[in-house]
Amino acid sequence: MEKRQTEMRNEIEAFCGNVRRLRAENGLSKEEMAEVMDVDNKTLNELEEGRLPHTLGVEVLVHLSQHFSLTVDQLFGLESPIGE
Repeated sequence: MEKRQTEMRNEIEAFCGNVRRLRAENGLSKEEMAEVMDVDNKTLNELEEGRLPHTLGVEVLVHLSQHFSLTVDQLFGLESPIGE
């Protein structure tokens, strides 16, 4: 069980890092990225600080994957890294 918790923490960290990376690499402001994700600025700030808000829904993953043409696995670092 501890191994799975560690894996989940790593996946969350990868997701949060990828949100930051995607915003930076695409030259988006925080407001623009929040709009892409359909979340408020507070939620985006939490993500960029490495915290996964409890209110984050699966629709956010859909918005991100569609907007940036990525798979959900890529967003969580389970597939080839973003940008490769």
